[in-house]
Amino acid sequence: MQRRDAFPAALAFLLAAHPAAAAAPKVAASIAPLAGIAAAVLGEDGPPALLLPSDRSPHRGALQASQTRVLADADVVLWIGPDLERGIGAALDAMPPTWVAEHTLRAEAAQGMRHRPLRRFAGDAEPAEGRTGGDDPHLWLDPGNAAAIARALAERLAILEPPRAAVYRANAERFAGSMTALEADLAESLAPVRGRRFVVFHDAYRYFETAFGLEAVAALADEPGEPIGGRRLAEVRARAEADGAVCVFADAQAPEGAVTGIARDLGLKPGVLDPLGAGLEPGVDSYAILLKRLAEAFRGCLAR
Repeated sequence: MQRRDAFPAALAFLLAAHPAAAAAPKVAASIAPLAGIAAAVLGEDGPPALLLPSDRSPHRGALQASQTRVLADADVVLWIGPDLERGIGAALDAMPPTWVAEHTLRAEAAQGMRHRPLRRFAGDAEPAEGRTGGDDPHLWLDPGNAAAIARALAERLAILEPPRAAVYRANAERFAGSMTALEADLAESLAPVRGRRFVVFHDAYRYFETAFGLEAVAALADEPGEPIGGRRLAEVRARAEADGAVCVFADAQAPEGAVTGIARDLGLKPGVLDPLGAGLEPGVDSYAILLKRLAEAFRGCLAR
């Protein structure tokens, strides 16, 4: 109990010790894809700080003290929302509501965002309590959504730093234009595997699938890291055979080699997808590189 009471007090100290910067606004992004979008908007005022490492799932785990300091020091905290980054959500719950309102930007609330509901695959059991309804939070994997996030961030930065408002808005529009071109390029590169079906460890790719005509037929687990039992494997194998699935994809954040045995059990080709950009340094081009690598991984496994 003593540690729990001390946490909000420690946050209050951090907020008082780190007032808003008078120079370029400090942006902290929750995950690397958002950091890449932020880097493109900030331009020479970047790079943004990254709160969560890309080699682990953002769904679980509390923030460490160093991460909490970065969050408290930021003028803008760019994140998806509590359905994805639960540790950030818990940290923000301990902060003053006025600070949260003034310093956070939820990407899921950006104007022009294309939302997709959480899905259930054919034959899935009823979802566990607390997992019903709502939108799929992996919305950054749609390049159109990335453009919407960039514009929302530019508007927030324009308020914080009016002399640089035109620069931030121009950077966001440049990024949005590059997303239009990227979407066309990726659609062309993925055309040969359009309609090919596959299985995923974790249902994180619906936005990318919808944008480029791909189709998962089953997910092995509701969340990353959940154990996969023999009964579940049998159910997914039957569905994969019925639907003509070609590959099974693990997330890059899964234990190394995890997909090999599962692929053998399912009778599918193994592949690895990286929705977060593990090993990618956030930069002006890092978001585009993330999507290109994702397309290459899909194409490499799904091509016959």
